[in-house]
Amino acid sequence: MGPRPVVATAAPLPPDATLVSWLPFYHDMGLIQGVFASLLTPSEDGGLHGRPAMLMSPVAFLQKPARWIQQLALNPHTFTAAPNFAYELAVKRTKDEDLAGLDLSGVVVMINGAERVHGATVRRFNDRFGPYGLPEAAMRPSYGLAEATVYVAPPSSDAV
Repeated sequence: MGPRPVVATAAPLPPDATLVSWLPFYHDMGLIQGVFASLLTPSEDGGLHGRPAMLMSPVAFLQKPARWIQQLALNPHTFTAAPNFAYELAVKRTKDEDLAGLDLSGVVVMINGAERVHGATVRRFNDRFGPYGLPEAAMRPSYGLAEATVYVAPPSSDAV
């Protein structure tokens, strides 16, 4: 299965979906979600047309995690991904005034992966942002196989 079918089956996205990411491109999740997914997400007719992406620097996120949450609210039908620590940091450092007037009901998917996912973090995140319309079903705890992919993809010994 190539990148196109993987992106297509990760989550059904509405035609006006926006990908929101702060992840660095040198991390596999950042490269796939921030670059490849925005370029390779299929259109309704099966062709590739890409999707808008709102990208911010990892430093901007770490300085103020509320920026990520705000972008999820300000862009239509958002799709995002981050490691568990990011969701925990957003819970701990986002203030009520950062969320004033925001509506998170348009968040379609939030992949939580790339490290161990803590059920308590998922609950705290949904409890914190649920009052602002975040759909509980948007959170998708995931298990990545980047290391396994690297292992199963080397050339055979006679090709070296």
